[in-house]
Amino acid sequence: MRKTILLVDDDIELRSFLKKLLSANNFRVIEAGDGAVALEIVEKTPPDVVVLAFGLPKVPGETVCAEIKKNHPEIVVIALTAKASSEDVVRGLQIGADDYMAKPFEAEELMARIR
Repeated sequence: MRKTILLVDDDIELRSFLKKLLSANNFRVIEAGDGAVALEIVEKTPPDVVVLAFGLPKVPGETVCAEIKKNHPEIVVIALTAKASSEDVVRGLQIGADDYMAKPFEAEELMARIR
């Protein structure tokens, strides 16, 4: 059975690139451009993995991460964000991210972490 990944980023070009990459690797991909839509999708159709930017409009990614982990601890959350200081990484992991990658990133490394 194909795993479902929710891509949450306000950068439409990055989402398009990631959707092609993930689809080519046999993942089902759902997209959200802001945190509010992401939370709605998680409640209606819980994905297996969420690839989540933290700098989002409407609801910040940190809030989205904390809400997902509170209500759906089984969902894997991978932060993929421009917030790359060690304090940002520690904070992201403390609020529940299962993994943390800084932008720019290597596609192969992201795929390895998702798998």
